[in-house]
Amino acid sequence: SRKRLSELVADRSNGIFWLDVDISQLSSSQFRYLTELLVLHEVTVQDCKVEDRTVTDTKMDIFDSYIFCIVDTIRVPQAEASENPSSGVGKDQKREGFAANVRWQTQNMNIILFNDLGGAVTVHDGPMAGPAEVVARLKSAHGGQLPSAEWVMWAMFDVLTTSLVPLLDEIVATVVELDDNAVPIDGPHASSLLEGQTGRTTERHGIAGSGREQKKAYILRKMGVARRRLTKLRGSFTSKLELLARLVQDVIPQTRSMRIHLKAVESEVKWKVQRVQDAQETLQTAYQNYLAYVNLQAAFTSNQANSVLKKITVLLGITTPLNLIASVMGMNVFPLNQVRVSEDEDNVGLFVALLIVMLLTSFLLLYAAKRYRWL
Repeated sequence: SRKRLSELVADRSNGIFWLDVDISQLSSSQFRYLTELLVLHEVTVQDCKVEDRTVTDTKMDIFDSYIFCIVDTIRVPQAEASENPSSGVGKDQKREGFAANVRWQTQNMNIILFNDLGGAVTVHDGPMAGPAEVVARLKSAHGGQLPSAEWVMWAMFDVLTTSLVPLLDEIVATVVELDDNAVPIDGPHASSLLEGQTGRTTERHGIAGSGREQKKAYILRKMGVARRRLTKLRGSFTSKLELLARLVQDVIPQTRSMRIHLKAVESEVKWKVQRVQDAQETLQTAYQNYLAYVNLQAAFTSNQANSVLKKITVLLGITTPLNLIASVMGMNVFPLNQVRVSEDEDNVGLFVALLIVMLLTSFLLLYAAKRYRWL
C-alpha cells in the first residue's frame, strides 16, 4: 500500500530495504506516486518506462542521492519458451526451437541504489526470473536478512549473468555442430543436422528445391541465426563488463567483501565474453569451410557439364564429315547425277567406295580424339 511504502522509505530505523517493482502491474498514477516518493530524476523515470527490446541498452547515471544502472538480460520469446522459464532453454530447443528462427529480445533490469536511504529498488517491465532468484539466494545464504543495499546490486548482476549461461551453452554446442558438419558427409554416417532435421525444418520454412539444396539452405539459415545470437550475447556480456569495471573502480564505496564479490562477477563475465568470441571465430571458420565446400561442389558440377559437352562436341565432329559426304553425294543435280563407276547401272561400287571413305574418316577422327584426349 502507499502508506506502507511511505513508511518504509521515510523511516530509516527499518534498516536496509529492497523494493522490487514490476511496472507492468502498476497504473500510471501508481507509478507516478512511486517515482515522486523516491524522488527520482525525470531521466531515470523515462529510462524505466521506455525499453527497446531489440538492442542492448545499458547505462549508469550517478545522481546526488542514488546510483542508477540498467542491466540487461535476454528473453527468449514464447515460441521457444520451455519447461524452465528461468533460463528460457528447454530440451526441444536444441534443434527444432533453434531452427524456429525466433529473434531473442532484450529485457532490462533497472537498479536504483540509494546513498542516504540505505536501500535498493529494482524496476522492470514484465515478469523476469532475476528477482525471484535473488530472493531464493537471500533466504538460503542470509536467512532472509539483507546484508547491504550493495548486495542487491551484486546479486542482481550475478543472477542476470548466470541466466545467460544456458543460452550460451546451447549456442556454443550448435556452433560446434555446425563446424563438424561444415563439409557435409553423405551416406549412412551423415549427422542429424543434415539427415534428421532438414526435411521438417525446410518444410516449415518453405525452402523449396531438391534434398541437397534444402540441406544447403538449412545450414546457411542456421549459421545466420547463430551469428545473430552470438552478437546478441556478446553485446549483453560486454555491457555488463563495462558497468562492473566502473562499479569496482570508481562508484560504490564497497566493503572489501563486496569488492571481492563484484570482481568475481567481472571475472566470470570476462570468461563468458571469451567463450562468445571463440564461438564467433569457430562459426566464421565453419562458414568459410562451408563456402569452400559449396564452391568445390559447383566446380565439380561444372566439370561434369563440360565433360558431357566435350563428348557431344567430339561426336558432332565425327559425324559432321559423314553428313557432308552424304549430303553432297545425295544431290540430284548435274554432274553428280551422272557419276558412274561403270556402265552397268546395277553396279554398287560407288556406294561401297563412299561407305569405305566414310568409315575411314570416322575411324581417323575417333583415333585423333583418343590420341589428343578429347574423349
